[in-house]
Formats: sequence, C-alpha cells, structure tokens
Amino acid sequence: MDFNTDVLLTLHHKHNLSPVLQAVREGRVINPRGTEPINVKSMFEVITGSYSNRFHKETMQRTPWTRQFYSRRTNGPRGEEIEDLIEWTRSHWDHLVLKPERGYSGKGVRVGVVNHDPDEAVNLALKHGNYIVQEKIPLSLWAEEIPTVEKEHVRLECYQTDFRCLMGPKGLFGFLVRFGGVPTNVGSGGGVQPLAILHSGVSVREAVNRINEAILSMEYGDLSQVVAMQKKMAMEYNFTYLLGPIKIALRPRVITALQLDALKSYCAKLWSDCLTLEKMWLSGELDEIVKIDEEELEIAHLQPWGGSPSIIASDGLFSFGADPEAS
Repeated sequence: MDFNTDVLLTLHHKHNLSPVLQAVREGRVINPRGTEPINVKSMFEVITGSYSNRFHKETMQRTPWTRQFYSRRTNGPRGEEIEDLIEWTRSHWDHLVLKPERGYSGKGVRVGVVNHDPDEAVNLALKHGNYIVQEKIPLSLWAEEIPTVEKEHVRLECYQTDFRCLMGPKGLFGFLVRFGGVPTNVGSGGGVQPLAILHSGVSVREAVNRINEAILSMEYGDLSQVVAMQKKMAMEYNFTYLLGPIKIALRPRVITALQLDALKSYCAKLWSDCLTLEKMWLSGELDEIVKIDEEELEIAHLQPWGGSPSIIASDGLFSFGADPEAS
C-alpha cells in the first residue's frame, strides 16, 4: 500500500476502509504503517541534532544538517548558535533548502539560488507548516554531463543526478539512478539512468569522457533510433509516469568497485540506524519531533516494523568523480 497514512484516513472517512485497517492489524499490509512516523524528513534532525551520538558515524556524515522549520533557537550546520531559525533562513538562503516533512515529486520544495526569493520560500513554508530547512548539497557536486538528442542535434547537457540505494535485512541489493532538473525526479523532465561498474584502472572522469565522446561521434539518425527503441520498450513494460514513457539516459552512471563497497557499508549501518529510530519512537523519545495526529498514530501502532524483511530506499546526492568540477 504505497501511500501515506493521512491518505488512507482520508479515503477511510469517505469509503469506510475497515477491512484495510483490519489487514493492517494482522500485518497483511506490505508497507508497515508503523514506519510512517520515522520515514519523514524531520528524522534528519534526530540524526544531525542532539541525538547524533546514537547513530553510526557513516550515517551522520552522509546526512545533511536539518531542522524542523518554525520560530526557534537551535544550532546551525557548523555548530553556531541560531537565535531565530526563520530569520537565519532568510539571511542564509543561498545555502539552504526548504521541504515539506512529508512530500514527494518535489512538490513544495524551494532551493536556494534556484528559487531566488527567500521571502517567497519562507512564507510558503510558514503558510503550509510542517516543513524542514536543510543544508543544501552544492548543485555542482551532484551534476553530470550526459549526451542528449534534441532537435536533430546531439549535444552534452548538464543534469542533476541522484542515486537511490535499495537495501534489505542482508544489506544493499540494488539501485535506482535518476537524472533531471532540480529537484531531480521523473516528474520534472528527467528520467532514469543505467549503472555501470568500472573495473579498469582509469578514473571515473576519464571513463565518462570516453563514453560521452563515443556517443557524440555517432550519427544523429542512429541515436534517434536508440531513443525510439527506449521509448517503445518503456511503453511495452509500463515504464511510464505522468508525462508518458520515462526518459532513459544514453550513457550509464559510472562507479568503481571501491565506491560500491563503501555504499554496502553505509547501507548496512543505515538499516541498523532505522531500527534505532523506531525504538526511540516507540519508547516516546521522539514525541516532540513526530507531528502526526492521534488517529494516524493509532494506526501506526497497529503495525510496527521491528526489522522484519523489508525494502528500504535511501536517496543520495553523490559525486562519484564525474561532476563538472571534478578533475
């Protein structure tokens, strides 16, 4: 059941979904309702705030500084004291991002510099409430140049990329690689990208340059046939989104075997830290952080996760050595 508990409740109030709630009680719903209080973006504050010593160092190092967004005193990304988080956000906007705590597809997200008006971003967050403010990962760090076929021309275009690790009880088992605009998702004109592991001694930068050069040297007609084939396969396998067939990049994202080993270690520790988060929530330690109404919390308590076999997806904004500033 791939939707949040607030959506479930809205449908329940209209259509009486008592059988679904009974299935939750019996543990028959695949997406455990008990994970909802800890899968929101405000949990990043738990990891980067006063509870940081409860989590693995690798998780902390790979989690950007985050705070729930309201008028408050707190500590900043470098440990500095912040008297009023709202005014501090206005004055440091170029280095920050505002996001809904519970959201998807980039809805309601505002990014410093990309969205140049800090007042508009702050006012939007305050109007809707339940936002987080987060340290911005430099856009240049998670961008790559990818060959694109457009209007009878083949050219390099700079896209933002992200890298979703998929993990289970036994650790890392897969990835979803995406590219597009800011924020990166298939709904903003981007798509997905194949993944290749580099086993030779050349750098990721050199490997990517060679692949790009090879594609750019091809005839437009040949590449347009490749794109047509990708679209046809996407439709045949229902690989679609709101705008039709999901776009597929013409070259893979490249990582090394050592980088893959680092991701395996990170994911194993992240699984453990998710268990820690759930235990903290169930013990009441996170009551001030978790902002979900009582009816939703009641459903969440019906189906705790407890580390049962699951698929956890962790989105990451990584540089593997092919971003524009890498040398």
